[in-house]
Amino acid sequence: MMVSVLTGCGGQTEPGGGDTPADSGAQTSAPADAMVFSFNMPPASGAPPYDCAVNFLAEEALKRTDGKYTFEVYGGSSLSGNDMITGMQMTQAGAIDCMILTGITFSNVVYETASLSLPFMWNDMETVYETLNIGTPVADRLSDILEENGLTLLGFPAIGFRDITNSKHEVRMPEDLNGLKMRVQSNDMVYELWQGFGANTAYVDNSETYTSLQNGTIDGQENALVLNNIPNKIYEVNKFYTEINMCEDPFIMVMNSEKWNSIPAEDQKILREVIADYVEETRKMNDEKYEEALQVLADNNVQVTSLTEDEIAVWREKSETV
Repeated sequence: MMVSVLTGCGGQTEPGGGDTPADSGAQTSAPADAMVFSFNMPPASGAPPYDCAVNFLAEEALKRTDGKYTFEVYGGSSLSGNDMITGMQMTQAGAIDCMILTGITFSNVVYETASLSLPFMWNDMETVYETLNIGTPVADRLSDILEENGLTLLGFPAIGFRDITNSKHEVRMPEDLNGLKMRVQSNDMVYELWQGFGANTAYVDNSETYTSLQNGTIDGQENALVLNNIPNKIYEVNKFYTEINMCEDPFIMVMNSEKWNSIPAEDQKILREVIADYVEETRKMNDEKYEEALQVLADNNVQVTSLTEDEIAVWREKSETV
């Protein structure tokens, strides 16, 4: 008997999907006696660079542990009925082995994770990468909090800054959002932030965002370029893009603590090395694909606005009053 695991790289899908993509690719096989970790991924968008990194994780775990362990990836949070919060609760309970979620979504259950996603907390991706590594003070503190909630911290795969898109006009200053109907994440902190900027906020599931933009139910949204806006073809329905670098809402990868503690220490060490390399792979791919993603916007006649330091300072000051 063989167990299928994800390999290969997914291609771009039709518009629609999640805040943070995973996709199914070709499949290979693991030995029947391998421990296969169920890995619940956020709603699928089929972003090729991220799919490749996920495939790297499954393949390398199998190879480096001589067939003892691998990951079976479930895109679209399919193990939890496309409900990411339910997926986290199922991971806490041990019904799912492993998962990733963004800090904002995570904070609906473990509220401290929202501190990683505060507006203008990060100056650049290099700072994010240096700070969010296993063994750093921030990671150690978060690890302790997650352990108290039945979860073992494994790493911080890349996602990228969330930027603004809309169909109406260029956005340079907070007042440019006045009257715009913006899709935001389902989180009180996020709602208050964007309402404080002057936007009319609405929660729309990311699988419905493209259609909602297309039919005018909403005017704009904010999300990561490489892992969401390009694979979901937001550039087809939003022709204004603002690079604001306001929020880097990091992925947090965890495993059920009981499951992790059942693994011998020497195997834990190998798996942590594999996961660390997987995290680096996501970061490398995200960085490499960013310029290509900007070119896609240019090819589709999207107006890209890069804010000056003085303009960003206005947004930062405004966010501090929310």
